[in-house]
Amino acid sequence: MNIKKIGVRNIILSEFNQEKSMLNIEINFEDNEPKLFYTIALSTPEQMTQKILNYIKQEKTPIEDDNEFLNGYYSLAILNREDVEAILKRSLAYLLQRFKNMKKTTNANEYIRLYNQFKTIKETLYDRIGFRPQIKYTSKNEKRY
Repeated sequence: MNIKKIGVRNIILSEFNQEKSMLNIEINFEDNEPKLFYTIALSTPEQMTQKILNYIKQEKTPIEDDNEFLNGYYSLAILNREDVEAILKRSLAYLLQRFKNMKKTTNANEYIRLYNQFKTIKETLYDRIGFRPQIKYTSKNEKRY
């Protein structure tokens, strides 16, 4: 049995499609592993986290070799899975709460401001080095954290 070990460096929200309720996510790995791109529908933070982790396992598990019986069996171990799962759930819950608050806004100017923030958002949902979600807006006059 062969075990492939990978570490997730960071997970970045690259686009938030409000009309279709979809998130485009970029997943970067340690040790020069190629990055993954994933589009996921909005649901609960727990469900989205499990879908992302399952997608990583599906895409990063090596293809089986048919020459030998046990040599062809591969397993994938995500080294920092517990950290990724906990931080990703918290970040997605925070993102969904901000989205719900935008939907509840009755002031037109405030709604347009929040809508544009979500339209141009690039948010780090998980970072191996720093666990605090980092929010970056692409417009020049918005705050950077």
